[in-house]
Amino acid sequence: MAHRTFTDTLGFTWEVWEVHPGRAIIGTAVDHRRGGDRRASPTLSAAHPAGPPPGQAERRSGVERRVAVAAPLQRGWLAFRSGDERRRLAPIPAAWERASEIELAAYCAAAELADVRRQRS
Repeated sequence: MAHRTFTDTLGFTWEVWEVHPGRAIIGTAVDHRRGGDRRASPTLSAAHPAGPPPGQAERRSGVERRVAVAAPLQRGWLAFRSGDERRRLAPIPAAWERASEIELAAYCAAAELADVRRQRS
């Protein structure tokens, strides 16, 4: 995956790279599943108990949460960073890895500011 650095027309140095969303496991994520736990459904009976079959250990090691990604970003985006400023451009332009600094600066100018909220642990 490409990672580039360029200087825009105002003299700011930017880093740019591709982001492809997948499963992200985060401490307190945004995705909340709709509905209750189907394993605790009243339609389950003794013939179909919740959990793994008898004699097998539970495979899940913890609670997994996923980050909800907005529809325009689901196929990936270019991430731009300069100091504390972050921007995102979706969809990813074809052959951006070979773009000139002028083209990268234009992509950056067209990108939306990213609302970056960092979780402190």
